[in-house]
Amino acid sequence: ELKPFIDATYRTRPDVDSTFIMGSSMGGLISWYALASRPEVFGSAACLSTHWPLTIDESILSGEDAERWREEVLAAEKEALVESLPEPSGTRRLWFDFGTEHLDQHYEAYQTPIDVALEEIGYTRGQDWITRAYAGATHNEACWAARLAEPLIFLLGPS
Repeated sequence: ELKPFIDATYRTRPDVDSTFIMGSSMGGLISWYALASRPEVFGSAACLSTHWPLTIDESILSGEDAERWREEVLAAEKEALVESLPEPSGTRRLWFDFGTEHLDQHYEAYQTPIDVALEEIGYTRGQDWITRAYAGATHNEACWAARLAEPLIFLLGPS
């Protein structure tokens, strides 16, 4: 496994409260999954432009079946991820963000119900998690790099 190797090779703080994971697009979804499935390893996660829809097919995202698709995907994601998230710990943090252009324009409709579900299981917005929209940002590495400092400050800042 990668984390044990890194902890054995480099000077790290291996405890869960000092370990976070971050990814963009499907990497954002995977980061959330890692936190939900391995809470004893990962204390926090940053999920940039989380690819909630699980498709890039514009006819599905914007077509006449878009709402049905979104409802089915969200139901599965809530069951698999929200319900398996550990309880808020006071040090566990989640960061979500999305742009408003290109593929990211579809993400708010998925993110909003996830935010509601986080509140329902006891997470406090602004303390345990942040969701942020970036007007004009699209789905690419340049946009993620431009806002990288914000999730890092949130995850690594004082509790």
